[in-house]
Amino acid sequence: MLLAENLNDIVEKFDFTESIITDVKWENDLFDLSLTLDYWWEIDNDPSSSKGYGSKLLKLTFMDCIQVNFNQSRLLIELSKEEIHPPSWFTVVKFGKVTKDHLDNLLNLEIVTLDYNNPWLLVQCRGIRLEKV
Repeated sequence: MLLAENLNDIVEKFDFTESIITDVKWENDLFDLSLTLDYWWEIDNDPSSSKGYGSKLLKLTFMDCIQVNFNQSRLLIELSKEEIHPPSWFTVVKFGKVTKDHLDNLLNLEIVTLDYNNPWLLVQCRGIRLEKV
């Protein structure tokens, strides 16, 4: 189910803070990058659910990617697999536009997880889409 097809709608209606990235993959002949998010939201306004908070899986797709940079924390190398807790390692703390020189028809976006100085994902793409899984 399609929820939004442009950045303004996504930013106005959704807050990805505390969402957990559960899957990352390339689609559409390696042009589109999709992230699956375990998204937490207030369901008081959702008539099909009980009151309170819940989660649902959302798929955030960056379409026609020109450049994608993943930046894992250097701690990943220093810690053993047993010391790494993936849900905390891949919890979104910031999502939004990056201000930099770019072509007007491209989006420059970042997702920060562990380190505000080192975004986990920097992406330059033509469009963005959000769907319910």
